[in-house]
Amino acid sequence: SRLRHAKPRRKGRFLASLNFARLRLVMVTNVDRGATPSKKPSRMERVLRAAIWIMGISTVVPFLAVLFPGSQQHEPRPLGVTHFRQAADFYTVVQFPKSKTRFHASNNENVTWAVYFYKPYCGACKRIRPVVEALGSTVNHTNALRFAALDCTKHRVVCSRIGVDQYPRIRLYQFSERTSDGFARETVAEWSGLLLGYEVLAWFKVVQQQGHLPKNVRWPEHDALAAAMLRFKLKGETQVESITTTRPRNPGGYLKDVAAAMRMSLLDAVFKTGGDLSGQRLVALKSYVDALKITFPEAATRQQLALLAQRLGRRSRWSQEAYETELT
Repeated sequence: SRLRHAKPRRKGRFLASLNFARLRLVMVTNVDRGATPSKKPSRMERVLRAAIWIMGISTVVPFLAVLFPGSQQHEPRPLGVTHFRQAADFYTVVQFPKSKTRFHASNNENVTWAVYFYKPYCGACKRIRPVVEALGSTVNHTNALRFAALDCTKHRVVCSRIGVDQYPRIRLYQFSERTSDGFARETVAEWSGLLLGYEVLAWFKVVQQQGHLPKNVRWPEHDALAAAMLRFKLKGETQVESITTTRPRNPGGYLKDVAAAMRMSLLDAVFKTGGDLSGQRLVALKSYVDALKITFPEAATRQQLALLAQRLGRRSRWSQEAYETELT
């Protein structure tokens, strides 16, 4: 009767039902054997009790995992390469982020950014971009290292302000100091070496040995890196030199690259030394444009170059602002 009227302790609904099931098991097994409840349980009873406890634990553990998901540690997945579409993103995400702000994932003081600076028409940049994209899709620890890319054709002002004047280039930005509403990052390492995939990977490993990257950042094996590079090339998002990939899907696509290279040469190279365009520099530019208007392989572009040659002949001195306005 004492067992019949026993009340379970207040341990929650689940544990109370579990204790009640154990109590029922003891009563049934002892009555079937004709023994009193106070006697020592048999071997079969102990086995059944152990089975009940195992079932209870296997139910409670997943239940607790759902209630407290933070207790489970998952290795962060690769995020790929973030391509900044707006010039302000580079400043607000990499250089001067605010406190507790995220950019598709963690972006706190522990995150180091590897930023790839390039120009789309640059042949050397095309050879390195698959390596950067492959690293972004294979490096594991996105809570410590993230990859980004900045097109210096679209964002010339940003690249000029931070002193990026050669391409391709990779810079590591790491926490430097706190600000009033966040913190700042500064450049701690820079790459502009050989145009080989394993050289870029070797540079990252050296930077890690120097202490700029944590030791738990794991790098892909050469075979895995090569496979990731091939996957990126097969997407057809960028044309690279024929020595590093298969024949492009669009053989005429080189015309776009040639036109872009010609246009950016007229923008970037003319005023690189500073000062107005006049004298021998203006004469050399006119000769260059006269040659292009005859030899360029696309008729529409040849017509535009002929108009530019006429406009250049109207003045003996050009300021940078007037020249760029005329060119666009």
